[in-house]
Amino acid sequence: MHTKERGGAPLGNEFAKGNSGGAPAGNQNARTHGLFSKFLNDDALEIMDIIDQQTPADIAWDLVKIQYTAIIRSQKVMWVRDSLDHLDDKSGESWGEGGGSESRKVAYAYEQQAAFLASQSRAMSELRYAIKNFLDISDAFDERRKKIEIMDANLEKIKADTKKEGNDKVATVIVSNRDEMQAYLDAQKAAKAGDDDGESPDSSGSS
Repeated sequence: MHTKERGGAPLGNEFAKGNSGGAPAGNQNARTHGLFSKFLNDDALEIMDIIDQQTPADIAWDLVKIQYTAIIRSQKVMWVRDSLDHLDDKSGESWGEGGGSESRKVAYAYEQQAAFLASQSRAMSELRYAIKNFLDISDAFDERRKKIEIMDANLEKIKADTKKEGNDKVATVIVSNRDEMQAYLDAQKAAKAGDDDGESPDSSGSS
């Protein structure tokens, strides 16, 4: 007579005692970023979880906003009042029994302004690329495209307003809509026309 053998551990076996089954506590097999969680901190993992919920257009738009914000903020951070607005900071010092000395690092106003203009130019180029990338992958009816028009207007205004006023003073004004931008451009054209009308037809200075 054939008898059916019972599977599993022998009667009285205690090898699995206390094991409720499943993965050990803290096991992250089911977590999307289980591998990264061994090496990245919680903040990075949280950002990755958010990115998983975004579309490519959302990510591209975030990059546009980050770059645009950096450009606007730089208008305040990289401010040079005039040609004498130098930065003079102590960079080191050395002291001994016979006395001491200190070294200072000076950034002249024209150096600060030149560095700012170069940095601004690069930032604008990167923003243009980010905008192009967003427009390429976003839906034609994406409402965020309307904000691109305002951003473009502001970029043009920043470039137009980065000009000399008196002692190398730079002025920048930010617009928030297309109507304000158009009013500014009209005023600029009127001012330029007035300057042209005021010029003497004889530039040689002869009488």
